Amino acid sequence: MTALPAAALVAVALAACTPTQPVEITQHRQFQSPYPPGTTVVIEPPAGDGAVSLAEASYRDALAARLAQAGYTVTGDRSAARLVATLEASVGAAETGVHENRVPEYANIRRRVRLNDGSTQIVNDSFLIGYRTERFTYNIWPARVQLFLADNERGGERVFEGDVRTRGSCDRMEALIRPMLEAMFAKSPGPDGKVIRDSVEVPDC
Repeated sequence: MTALPAAALVAVALAACTPTQPVEITQHRQFQSPYPPGTTVVIEPPAGDGAVSLAEASYRDALAARLAQAGYTVTGDRSAARLVATLEASVGAAETGVHENRVPEYANIRRRVRLNDGSTQIVNDSFLIGYRTERFTYNIWPARVQLFLADNERGGERVFEGDVRTRGSCDRMEALIRPMLEAMFAKSPGPDGKVIRDSVEVPDC
């Protein structure tokens, strides 16, 4: 059986309305073991950002929930926090692809045949005359979530960088943020600097 090319697999996935997307997870860290349960974390916007939008606030809420699930204590007091977390999340411009499918075409011929009893009957025969190519376009949206942790007890030194990327049919970060954060935490602590490939379900997109 001939393997389908990547573009065709994407097109088939889109046609099936599957909520699953591939993800690539990369981590870099300065610590050998995870911080102990209960470590305090404050979530702050990236440096230089102005007012936090409602969308960004919802992303931070999703991060707070996942940090709490992982055993961290989320606080709003920076001076009381051991770790400072910043989150960046974005969906890029759509990338358009074209899927081609070869469809067989047949010609039909009507002919009269004589049966054993001497009567005749009209039968239809068909034979392959070639193929036509059907084309349809589809959109793929790249999305990226980055998490950075800095340690206040080490002078604000960055101790963790997590990066999750995906390309798929979902163009809404509101639907992607929780599955992508889940992928990051599920694979943490992962091998430092190594790309881990996985998939996530995006049921709300």
